Amino acid sequence: MKDGKMKNILITGATGVIGLNLIKHYSAKNLNSDLFHIAAVSKREMSLVQKKYFSGPNVTFYHSVSELSDNHYDYIFNCGGPSQPALFTSNPKLVIDANITEIPEILKKLSTRGTFVQMGTSEIYSGCLNLPCTEEHRGSLDADNPRRTYVLAKELAEVILRAYASPEQRVLALRVSLVYGPGAGLSDSRVLYELIKKGLSGEILLEGAADTIRRYLYVDDFIFMIQNILNSTWRGFNIFNLGGIEPMTIQEMAEKIGALTGSPVRSKLVKDNRSLGAPREVWVSLEKFQKLFPDIKIRSFSEGLIPTIDWTRNLLESAQ
Repeated sequence: MKDGKMKNILITGATGVIGLNLIKHYSAKNLNSDLFHIAAVSKREMSLVQKKYFSGPNVTFYHSVSELSDNHYDYIFNCGGPSQPALFTSNPKLVIDANITEIPEILKKLSTRGTFVQMGTSEIYSGCLNLPCTEEHRGSLDADNPRRTYVLAKELAEVILRAYASPEQRVLALRVSLVYGPGAGLSDSRVLYELIKKGLSGEILLEGAADTIRRYLYVDDFIFMIQNILNSTWRGFNIFNLGGIEPMTIQEMAEKIGALTGSPVRSKLVKDNRSLGAPREVWVSLEKFQKLFPDIKIRSFSEGLIPTIDWTRNLLESAQ
């Protein structure tokens, strides 16, 4: 991305946390040079707060890929489809459309020697007993697991891209694990954002299992890691795990949020289906990435929490 030529970038799922921060990243580069034009596609409208914080002058918004006339995008970031468990388990059709049905059409928009980045998921490793899971590992889910459609759709997306992309094109399949940061909407029901909203309301009530282990990756670090991979010389199809390295239980995460928001933490065991099918521990191996880029540092969870809490606070205030 450093040859000084204008690059056309397509970002689907542009109103999600990753999509919004990709827009911000490439918009910021246009402050000093006119190198990128961004087509941002999302079925949801971007809020005024999101536009103010993330968008730039070289961004054009669309509701669907079918509205695009250009078939020569240098980079396509496919971030479409729900990543919230509450959404992808209740409406699996959205997952199937974004990761199976629509991918061949999106791929047609890629230039002859362009790069396609597929946002996959570490959920592919669900049921894997060999922690941390490497790119060679596979998970195993029962047929009645509510997350199975999501996992299989992400796996099939990789198969489709490997088969449909031409040898001159690059396909980067990212198995993404728990990326967080500014950008989440108030309706986001993932545990991190729910705890932040509770902390800003004055009390964090922990409901359900609090001993499951998670590792979060701040979104700026995530995008920096992507850029290092994209700036490397490789062709064809490639898979990388990208995730955090700092283990913590949900209880510990709540306490960190409580400390930063000044809110007490209480626990109340509630038996419901909110975490049904979720792994007890999320841990992807970064060995492949770190062998290529050993000097990259990942900020602490607490450091990334500060701007994430600030974003949520501003969002709550704007909604009043």
